[in-house]
Amino acid sequence: AATALCVLAAFASEARGPLGGLVVGLVVVLALYQVSRAFPGFKLAAVGAGVAALLCIGGAGLALSATSPERLERYTNILDPGDDPTYAQRVRKWEAVWGDVEKHPFGQGLGSGGQAQTQAGRFVSASDTDLDNSYLKVAFEQGLAVAALFVVAMLMLFASLVPAAVLTRSREAAVIGIGAAGTMASLLVSLWTGLYIETTAVLAGWMVIGLGLSYFVAREVSVPEDASSSPTPAH
Repeated sequence: AATALCVLAAFASEARGPLGGLVVGLVVVLALYQVSRAFPGFKLAAVGAGVAALLCIGGAGLALSATSPERLERYTNILDPGDDPTYAQRVRKWEAVWGDVEKHPFGQGLGSGGQAQTQAGRFVSASDTDLDNSYLKVAFEQGLAVAALFVVAMLMLFASLVPAAVLTRSREAAVIGIGAAGTMASLLVSLWTGLYIETTAVLAGWMVIGLGLSYFVAREVSVPEDASSSPTPAH
């Protein structure tokens, strides 16, 4: 039910970038659910029914939101971005900003790109317009090394969540862990399509990821036999 409402909300917002993240996140969740040790048995029929229901809901949402051929074409261009004028414009913008990144490999300082530059920048730069790419923003402000470290850290976080969520036998941990892995995958895709790294809405995704990690990084502290029987909080 929550996914169906999110699909309808995504179409209503007319933001196409997060739709790609939504699809990737759902694929990751369904794939991990298939191989999860916490949910043994044949689950292909249940997953197939869920996918079919989601496609029907997505099709209905698209039909309700894309009421004109132009709006429908806007969404179908997601499958072929090369023919989409908006995406082509973004590519030209990214190429211009990337030229500045190559000239300043150590970055131009925090606040030199994104909303801070647009609202209060003192000098004109290639980032005066919306960068539409969170990874490029990090590279523009903090340099190539920091951008590479940022990407590697995100990928390592995702690579840590996947095996932990699949191998645990706790259903509670598996549900939260699989959801966190799907959220992480969705975030990795969405950050490529916009400056979502600056929005407060991204905190919701990080909260889900943090909850998923909490099941696998917390450990119980051993209590001496003569100590109180009350549980000791984990550090």
